[in-house]
Amino acid sequence: MLTGLGMTVYGVTSSLWMPTTISQNQHQFGFFGVALAMVTWLSGAAFIVVASACAAPVLAEDRGALGRLVRGSSPAVLVPGAVPSLGAPLRAPTLSNAIGAGPEAGVEAVPVPAAPTSAGAPATPAAGAGLAAGTEPAPGPGPAPAAEPSPEEEPALGAEPKPGS
Repeated sequence: MLTGLGMTVYGVTSSLWMPTTISQNQHQFGFFGVALAMVTWLSGAAFIVVASACAAPVLAEDRGALGRLVRGSSPAVLVPGAVPSLGAPLRAPTLSNAIGAGPEAGVEAVPVPAAPTSAGAPATPAAGAGLAAGTEPAPGPGPAPAAEPSPEEEPALGAEPKPGS
């Protein structure tokens, strides 16, 4: 109801100012000016839609005369059997909630691999480490892949490194 009323008023009043705006923008900026005028009009229409969507529930729950006007003869905000609105959140949302990471989403942080052992050289396993008996590593460019460190060797996230490692 609010959106319809707002768009009706906007449509009637835009017929008064849009022709002038389009012609002035076209004269000053050419075709780009016409596009600017159309974006201006669409922004106003979008504002009416959003403002109406925000204001309608507030007006419907009002206990005064305006609320009674919006609800009509029924004093109930919801129809019988409708699911009530959700309550306020228990805590403030965080960025990890938005991206679906963290303990609430069931996704824990993955430990970072161990740093290189010598200056700039990647950690390489001993010859034949991690291979089954009688198998050779597949030839390929670059260094051989590093063996996975055991959980005991790998420091916990945020832990201080042990001296000598």
